[in-house]
Amino acid sequence: MEATKEYRKEKDTLTTEEHPLLLMLKDLDITFYSGVTGGGVIHFLKYIPQYDKESEHDFSFLSIAEYTAGFIPLGHFLASGKVSAAIATTGAASKLIACGMSDAKLHNIPSIYIIPETDSDYLAPGALQDSSVFGNNIVPQIQAELPESTFILNESFSFADHIKKIHRFIKEGKPMAFILTKHSEKLHYDNVLKLSDLQDDNEGEKLSLQEETLSFIAKFKKAVHHKRLVIIVGEELIHCSEAKKMTTLLSEGLQAETIYSMNGANSVSRKNEYGFGHIGFGGNDLATDVFESITKEDCVLLLGLCADEYTTNFKEIEAEDVFYISYAKNIYGLIDNEMSHFINGNLHKIQGDLDYILNELVEDIQREEYSNIPAEKAPQNLNKTAFNVSRKGYVDMVDLYTKLDYLWPENSFAVKDVCMVYKDHQYVISRPNDNIDFISLYRGSAMGGAFGVAVGAKIAAPEKNVYCFTGDGCFRLFAGNMAEAADLGIVVFLLNNRTLGIVSQGLQKVLPDMDEEAYHSYLKSIDYCAVANSFGWKSFKLLSDLSNLKYIFEQINPGMRQSVLIELDVDPDQNLGNNPRLKNL
Repeated sequence: MEATKEYRKEKDTLTTEEHPLLLMLKDLDITFYSGVTGGGVIHFLKYIPQYDKESEHDFSFLSIAEYTAGFIPLGHFLASGKVSAAIATTGAASKLIACGMSDAKLHNIPSIYIIPETDSDYLAPGALQDSSVFGNNIVPQIQAELPESTFILNESFSFADHIKKIHRFIKEGKPMAFILTKHSEKLHYDNVLKLSDLQDDNEGEKLSLQEETLSFIAKFKKAVHHKRLVIIVGEELIHCSEAKKMTTLLSEGLQAETIYSMNGANSVSRKNEYGFGHIGFGGNDLATDVFESITKEDCVLLLGLCADEYTTNFKEIEAEDVFYISYAKNIYGLIDNEMSHFINGNLHKIQGDLDYILNELVEDIQREEYSNIPAEKAPQNLNKTAFNVSRKGYVDMVDLYTKLDYLWPENSFAVKDVCMVYKDHQYVISRPNDNIDFISLYRGSAMGGAFGVAVGAKIAAPEKNVYCFTGDGCFRLFAGNMAEAADLGIVVFLLNNRTLGIVSQGLQKVLPDMDEEAYHSYLKSIDYCAVANSFGWKSFKLLSDLSNLKYIFEQINPGMRQSVLIELDVDPDQNLGNNPRLKNL
């Protein structure tokens, strides 16, 4: 016992004096790392203490398999606004961690990926975990995905030359890859991050943004005169500190129909009386009607980009004028910082500090009289059709979603995996719940990635209630990592429908004349509760009548020391939310 205490004491006194990359990242307030040690990173990780939930030391490393580790920075940022890093060894591990890196790019989430290359002294066929041109040639692959934000820490690299760019990429929500070489540890870093220099740059940007905002607001006010106005809220508003308040003031001040993307819903309050629901995948019927009814006679206020297949299904916005407010240039979804592929009309855009821009617009609306055509408030029911009912013996998901909507405690965070929940939940509930944010990394739709997001969220914000909705197919991609998260206090809802549900339901429409065997969607059932217990988790089997749901929730609190898995039997034929993408298949 005494030896263990001494070891922990020694761990907490480790310094970063030996590695310049750690010094730079610490200056940028990046202190949490996750991944696996081994070839190429042992001399980097030797300076970082092992993560300990009970320790107040925030500089730490969590050992967890690379696929899950790749998604941890995403949850870490989404729950707290703090950037963190994932680490892989050379070889196949680099590709595993890159799945999370892809979703970070697709959803504009700032994150760090540290990946080593094979030592140039052994640059010949046969090197173990060969990442050179003779092996998996990983560096050009990463550069192809992150062409601007891949940094090779070789003998010619200079922190002083790149620090401003690195700082800007964090601000703009870009993932970055740092490639370790045998020279990395010898590079010079001597507090080259001068905050005064960054502040000088910011002052110039502020003055420019003030002028742009005045011009933008004047054009907007003129364009909406006697026009119908539709507000579309995208996920970029996660970068706005008071998004729900701002969108409510805009919707009510302009009396404008307001619709939102899957993640954009987190920036809309349930109290917003002009909220007509989600659009796209799992979209609500009335919101879909609003989106599809936009014509050349209308104006659109686009709060954050949502030009993706699951939101608009490649349909262009046909409005005469589209006013686009964004937090940064060249984010994913723009082409050369333009969006002509998405807009069929006049585009007016402003990119910068969302808090400032939206606050100025709201104040102008409260001060001046805007003459757009006022809309009716949204009705209570945002769907036109009755929900399908599950068969006897299964949990009815409409009933579950409805009951959960009343049970979510304040300060909650949920992530939806690539399972039936990420299509059906928003269709059933329609309006966002102000107690909980629901995140979905749907653009990459990497099965099992939600577990890593939940881990990152709980580590970054232990005071939050963190929930992960996943399916029996997704479970197979992260189950081996459950032991590392057993004491975090995460809650996982496991939907067991013995099939790849999204595929199975979709192929009934795409391949209506084929037998189900051709779907290749069947999954063997597992005793998921027993698996969870074996990894040190507490588990519950939710009864089909939900009679034990309240009891289960009474066992859950943000400070609990043991993670919980809740298994529920789900009817694979209970099809709820819409999937417009099926038309493209």
